[in-house]
Amino acid sequence: MFIKKENQQTLLRVLLKSLVAGVVVAIFAASTTYLSDTLWSTLPKMVGLSPSAYTFVVCVVGGLLLGILQKYAVGYPRTIAELTVDKHLGETYRQDIPRVFITSLIVLSFGGSVGPEAPLAGLIVGLFQWMKPDLNSFTHNNKAVRVTEGSHNVHIIAGISALLAFLFTYRIFDTEKNELFGIFKQFTLDWGWQQLYLLPLAILTGVVFGIYFKYVTKWTEQISNRMTMPQTLRPIVGGIIIGAVGYYSTMFLFSGQQQLIAIVKQPTAYSLAFLMLVALGKPILSNVGFYLGWRGGLIFPAMLSSFLFAGVLASLVGIFSPIFVIVTSLAASVFINRSPLIMALVYLVLCPLSLYPVVIIVAWTSKYLGDQFVAHKLV
Repeated sequence: MFIKKENQQTLLRVLLKSLVAGVVVAIFAASTTYLSDTLWSTLPKMVGLSPSAYTFVVCVVGGLLLGILQKYAVGYPRTIAELTVDKHLGETYRQDIPRVFITSLIVLSFGGSVGPEAPLAGLIVGLFQWMKPDLNSFTHNNKAVRVTEGSHNVHIIAGISALLAFLFTYRIFDTEKNELFGIFKQFTLDWGWQQLYLLPLAILTGVVFGIYFKYVTKWTEQISNRMTMPQTLRPIVGGIIIGAVGYYSTMFLFSGQQQLIAIVKQPTAYSLAFLMLVALGKPILSNVGFYLGWRGGLIFPAMLSSFLFAGVLASLVGIFSPIFVIVTSLAASVFINRSPLIMALVYLVLCPLSLYPVVIIVAWTSKYLGDQFVAHKLV
């Protein structure tokens, strides 16, 4: 790639900004982990409250903090769908980045029943907008020689630099291996062509659960839009509701990653009735919290709840196949989030190599079915 001498300074700024972007995202991820560990592992040993009472208090405190922030950061973090239609990101990124960072840190650390993908997307998009003028400047000034290839390569270099900065910085703060990666590899998969009959049944089961999740989202949004409650009060009420549910069981709280790991490791530690309660209840709590100011992503809540739903059904009807549970969860997650590429990448990380073709086929099949339901206004 040929770079004009006068453009080398622009390229250097792009590289430096990409490194800063990676460090910022890593600090956010590490800060969330550290604050969560402090709130839920260290502090409980220092206070004289029962675990249930402590959970309630922490969630209420989180609601109070979010209520205070509503004056400055209402509607943050925005979802990936909201970011894709926002035409003013280039004008608002300076305010967006700190708002996403602070509000998401509270939501994810204080027990919000949502995932980290929306905050991460918000930070990445905001940081990209910060880099964008230099990227555009390089493309414009270097157009004399192989523009397309040159600008494309610069974007790749910037992305790799940010990724390396993220990985290096995150490893400094968090040296423990994430047990979620490859979690489904622990299953013994008796994969064979004779099990192909399970795939349509699993996809159908996933679609059924996806319809349930979508209707919960729709009804929650409708109720929220009719509420006349002040914005500053909503997160406080949300904190009380989340805390009350957490008083009963913390299995309903957080994104669902740690709960998924615990259940896969010890599936018989919980009754089928309780697991079904979590499967049907978590979508409600996630959406109620979301529309009361405890905003975040719904990918991991959808994954956990659909996984439990499929697991309980499989146990009740005698389908002893991890493939059925995994495919159902994937189909439901794609149906709910309408993102086959993102969900396929997530499940490729979680699943053994033998399931890769199945993951790809199921992801796009579920997307097609979801499109048909939307086209016919069924969800």
